[in-house]
Amino acid sequence: MSKRQEAGGIAAACALVAVFTLGQAIQASNGALHPVAIRHLAVALGMLVMGVLLSQARGPALFEKGVLVGLGGLATAYQLSQLASAPPGIYLRGVSFTDYTATLLPFAVLAASLLAKGPWLGRLHGVAFLVAFWILGSWLIKASPDPFIDVYAWTHHALKALAHGDNPFVVWMPNLYKHTLWYAPDMADSEWVRTGFPYPPLSLMLSGIGWIFGDMRWANLGLMVLAGAALLWGRGKYGVLAAVLLLTTPRVLFVLEQAWTDAYIIGLMGITLWCAARQPKWTAFAFGALVCAKQYMVFLMPLGLLLVPPPWDRKKVLRFVGEAIIVALVINLPWLLWNPKALIGSNTVSGHPFRPEALSFLAATAVNGKPVWPLYIQLVLMIPAYALVAWKGARGPAGFALACALVLSVFFSFSKHAFCNHHFLVLGCAALALGFASAGAADPAPAAEKN
Repeated sequence: MSKRQEAGGIAAACALVAVFTLGQAIQASNGALHPVAIRHLAVALGMLVMGVLLSQARGPALFEKGVLVGLGGLATAYQLSQLASAPPGIYLRGVSFTDYTATLLPFAVLAASLLAKGPWLGRLHGVAFLVAFWILGSWLIKASPDPFIDVYAWTHHALKALAHGDNPFVVWMPNLYKHTLWYAPDMADSEWVRTGFPYPPLSLMLSGIGWIFGDMRWANLGLMVLAGAALLWGRGKYGVLAAVLLLTTPRVLFVLEQAWTDAYIIGLMGITLWCAARQPKWTAFAFGALVCAKQYMVFLMPLGLLLVPPPWDRKKVLRFVGEAIIVALVINLPWLLWNPKALIGSNTVSGHPFRPEALSFLAATAVNGKPVWPLYIQLVLMIPAYALVAWKGARGPAGFALACALVLSVFFSFSKHAFCNHHFLVLGCAALALGFASAGAADPAPAAEKN
């Protein structure tokens, strides 16, 4: 792998198609099972496989920047039409659709014009675009002040407990839905789910930043904006296009309304890739935080080696791993020392049964609401995904993001429990792969390797 360079034009084209088709998949039924969504999901997975397989191929002139930006512009126009034609959330209160479209219009104009050869505001156009998205997201948060979803209620409940000096990984969570359909019967009663805060400490800490200002979703919005900023100023060949596609994907405001913390991962990955492209000495530290953000980030740990600049040697790899471990310990050790049993128990128990309405091939092929494939199929299929990355994956920011998109897509596409937020995370990884294509994070291979 020491001779491998950054992902090229074909990988960028595949990532672009994956971003668009995943956006359509979660648009079809808000991320639940739907025949149209499954078809888009299959296309996206195929594109990610092809992108990794051909990640180092530069491709013909078809994949030059102008052509991809043109195709991305058409995709952006379609996504903006979808944003303008459907409610951005499902728990809006006291607002009219006219209010929404009035807030959306400036953002849409700035997004579309940002792709022009000469943006109206020059270098400030990207800033204006992100400010417009912040205003749009702020409107959504205020228009949907108390979404009826467990992640929002549980996070606020955990943060209130922490503010009173209680361990959030010990306190029981409110049974918002008043049934045990989504939890194992021994985990819930009529009022409470008998588990502590079910996400890692970093997720709670990031949510706490937003909660200080009245709503955890300010953190979600902030990290979405940071992902866009990383794309705009990460020195990637297609950074502007990727930022526009990511922040105009048709369910982006729905993801924000629902408070899904997968937005944290996209933001942290954007920061990690920005460091890899512009400040390599900070990459390992950012990566250490990234893999602490959610339980399934453990699957990204082997892929971190793609961020180590060539040529590889034992000292360089051990330093990268050591710096990442230091960050992970700083984040998690205080919580682990507080009550190790509670932290480990609340973050490892899984009460979710098979969900026949999940957006996954496991659910799509179920018979009478029961899967025909074993539930561990996702883990089995991840093995060839890792093998493909080891065989053909490119190094550097885009190669890492594309590998993450593939591995997570396989994991979620064959999961018993995968919905809008999970596929939005894959979409974000693919957008980052597109945006950092040819970013050139690593130094060229030394002459001894150029044979």
